Amino acid sequence: QDAAGGGITMADMWRITADTASATNATVSANWERADTDNPGFIGSALSQSSGIFTFPSTGIYLISFSMRFQVNGDNFASCCLDTTTNNSSYDEAAIVSVGEHTGSSALMTAASSFIFDVTNTSNCKFLFRTESMNPNNLLKGSTDSQSTGFVCVRLGDT
Repeated sequence: QDAAGGGITMADMWRITADTASATNATVSANWERADTDNPGFIGSALSQSSGIFTFPSTGIYLISFSMRFQVNGDNFASCCLDTTTNNSSYDEAAIVSVGEHTGSSALMTAASSFIFDVTNTSNCKFLFRTESMNPNNLLKGSTDSQSTGFVCVRLGDT
């Protein structure tokens, strides 16, 4: 008998490969890639992604850990939300990270958070990332060579 409810059968890692457009308050829908440098390790089937909306390969309890690297310019702050849905339609803010810069210059900042999501139906339970409070010249930093802005998703066990 497995006390973890089925054990880890899936681990996946994604990131954005390019900076988002400045001052964009929207779903991070472009430039997603599955990590492919520095010998990343994966277990099981990958998430699928379409226009920034991620779909799970199977039901289960998933840990989504994300890290967002911001470029913040001027006396501004910026946020990025992990939004989830259980009906493939209405998304709700499940976790949020925010950074601020108050010196009037430009700063690079990273913020991280996590959320455990009970995926009871792979057609209805999905997630996305959405930026907000992105004032002029604020953006998310992307990289094709390292996890600058991205996430790790691990299936912890059965739902």
